[in-house]
Amino acid sequence: MPAIQNLSIRSKVALAFGLVLTVTLALGLFAVQRLELVQDRATEMRDNWFPAARALGDYAFETMRVRQMEAVVITAPAEIAASELQLMGKIANDARKAWARYRQENLSPEARVQADRIAVGWEAYMTLDASLRGMLAARQDPEVIFAFYAGEMRRAYADWRDILVQLIDLQMREGDRSFRAGEAAYRSARAWIYGAIGFAVVLAGVAALFMVASISRPIRGLTGLMNRLATGDLTVTVAGTERRDEVGDMAQAVQVFKDGLIERDRLQAELERRARIDPLTGALNRRAFRELLEREVARARRHGRSLSLAMIDVDHFKRVNDTMGHAVGDQFLVAIAKAASAALRSEDLLGRYGGEEFVVAFAETDLAGAIQAAERLRVAIADIRLEHDGEMHGITASLGVASFGDLRGESGETIDSVINTADQALYNAKAAGRNRVLPFKPSIVAISAA
Repeated sequence: MPAIQNLSIRSKVALAFGLVLTVTLALGLFAVQRLELVQDRATEMRDNWFPAARALGDYAFETMRVRQMEAVVITAPAEIAASELQLMGKIANDARKAWARYRQENLSPEARVQADRIAVGWEAYMTLDASLRGMLAARQDPEVIFAFYAGEMRRAYADWRDILVQLIDLQMREGDRSFRAGEAAYRSARAWIYGAIGFAVVLAGVAALFMVASISRPIRGLTGLMNRLATGDLTVTVAGTERRDEVGDMAQAVQVFKDGLIERDRLQAELERRARIDPLTGALNRRAFRELLEREVARARRHGRSLSLAMIDVDHFKRVNDTMGHAVGDQFLVAIAKAASAALRSEDLLGRYGGEEFVVAFAETDLAGAIQAAERLRVAIADIRLEHDGEMHGITASLGVASFGDLRGESGETIDSVINTADQALYNAKAAGRNRVLPFKPSIVAISAA
């Protein structure tokens, strides 16, 4: 085989021509036509199916980002929501561009019918999105806004998503049919080449098989890769991207498609993370904190371990905003979250409860230990210094501490009741002069600033 490969093309043609002139020429020409059909199928996949699949994938991803950004906007503070709305508008515009690219492709009649249904459904959903924006602009009750988002908008999105999934399935089936047609053309070409082998010498037959195999194997490999990518397996390695032929173009298109899926998953994970994190301070937002606290309570009850809470409220925070500006106030909130995170253990939870109020859950910590930990937080906050107008300024905080008294659930104690108890202790700390830690049990002496 190496010796044959080292022969010049002229020598190979001369050898085949001398052995089986008439039959080899006739069957060889027909085999070339079959191979050109394989090439036509590959070109069709490259020029039609892959651009359409990529545009549809981009559209599905961008519309999913719109839905996720809506969740971010309705949970974000007012001062953050405006910028998030602008970002959401940009994402919606990207979705429209991706959809326009998809509609420009050479789609099948069935795909065009399905695409029309998707366009109608998305316009209906964007009408609901406009209503949501109006509710946000009118500063309606957050619970009403969330009910609208989780109710009517979720149902409309789910109905539209079902149609989109049907179109994606249709696109994958059409791609599979094109791949199968290419394979069928390849099998036909191979049959004719086998016929030529019957009339030609073994050397000519082996050379023809080698030529065909150099095309069929990558196509079958790319078909398998697309099937695995369609099932969500992003660990596959795309071979053949270094080639300079149509198979190389197809491999590069598959690599781009894979990279797009990976980027989609990364962005989806980032959006999910942002939906759980307070965008200003980096602490857990209220909803995420509540979810994790419920898990901690269940774990503590299961293992009979202690669990305590501390409510933190920045002293005279309105005065800071009024005298130094909201930008400085935000800097203090960020610094407080950073200082608190540094003072807490990895198993503790820190969340922004609202405005200038934070909440901390101390895992496996009784009331006495929580008071000591809260005092460390108070000192860390009191040590914060920020420069404004050439002067250094500090800030203090008051903390109320409470503990779950009966984690076996026999006392009827709930998360809300313990939070309310810690909040009452915080109120008492404020009333007692601020910059101090007060527990909810009067039998334990409060720790306060000197």
